[in-house]
Amino acid sequence: MSAPWDVIVVGAGPAGSVCAATLGRAGRKILLLDRAKFPRDKVCGDCLNPAVWPVFDRLGLRERVRALPHTVAREIAYRGIGDVELRFPVPHEEEIVVKRRDLDQLLVQRAVECGAEFREGISVTCVKAAWSVETDHGAFHAPLLVAADGRNSTIA
Repeated sequence: MSAPWDVIVVGAGPAGSVCAATLGRAGRKILLLDRAKFPRDKVCGDCLNPAVWPVFDRLGLRERVRALPHTVAREIAYRGIGDVELRFPVPHEEEIVVKRRDLDQLLVQRAVECGAEFREGISVTCVKAAWSVETDHGAFHAPLLVAADGRNSTIA
């Protein structure tokens, strides 16, 4: 019996949601899991640098991202020991600051629009060979698994 999904993506932040959307657009059956309930707040990652725009363009998201509440970053400041501060101008208008809460919600929405099935509030408890992903809501199976659950990944 074949698995109901081609790929399970664990983690619905920017990497996981973009992966799920890209694979969904390619006709793959995707299950996107995240332990958080969305929208969720994150304390990091609000600055979008210019390298993200080609990815957003491929997913048809440029205007939707630009429509989110945002600020254009005009300079970056670093403060060190003894209150030494360095300031650098940002050379272009493509560096914007968007709340991760808003960006993540938009990216998850796009993944779903592209065919991914999104399940939130699900914690992975164990991963087994041939990609059986056990969670607090049952087990899921797929021939491929993507670990997009962040810097302190329990999946990777």
